[in-house]
Amino acid sequence: DGIKNNMHAAEILAVRGIKALFLIVPGFVDCPEKEQHDYFIKNIRPVINTSIDHLPEDTTALSWQELQHISAMGHSLGSHSCTHTLVAGKFSREELEKEIIASKKRITEMSGATVDSFCGPNNSLMSCGKMEMQLIKQEYRYFLSTFPGSNAENKNPLFVKRSNVEAFWMEGAFIRAIGNWDRKRWQHQRAAFEKVIQEAAATGS
Repeated sequence: DGIKNNMHAAEILAVRGIKALFLIVPGFVDCPEKEQHDYFIKNIRPVINTSIDHLPEDTTALSWQELQHISAMGHSLGSHSCTHTLVAGKFSREELEKEIIASKKRITEMSGATVDSFCGPNNSLMSCGKMEMQLIKQEYRYFLSTFPGSNAENKNPLFVKRSNVEAFWMEGAFIRAIGNWDRKRWQHQRAAFEKVIQEAAATGS
């Protein structure tokens, strides 16, 4: 989400020669710093674990200058929508273009990075339907879903699977989230989203 504490991860990974993708919410970055905590709670994460996230850097955004630095370290920047409020089928065409197209332009303009990845906020089925995926397909090379699974099978750059983990989870929950069991739990939603992608490709723009 482009949280300021992401800088620690960027620096640690860079020292080890590991490149990462950081997903940015331009509306969060552009929000006045004194309003960013409230923006984070309202639009990005309404419930936080205060035993982990209790510093100002845990609920405020990286600056564009810091994002330039992250890009210069060799990391990639992607769009996480403009405001982190995208809901499938609920936005006008103009609003969709802001969330999907204008967000990419803003990140590129302010950071100098090439942006070819998009990730909708929250559950992919809730945030990206056929119309949203049509625009994403026009503007981006990769779509990062919220569903775990294998990227070695049925390769599709517009349906990258990934596992979600949280810093406050116990070791058992972490292992479960990245294991095969959790992949099976999401198989029906993966199939439903695969259908959305197919429909978007079939109807064009």
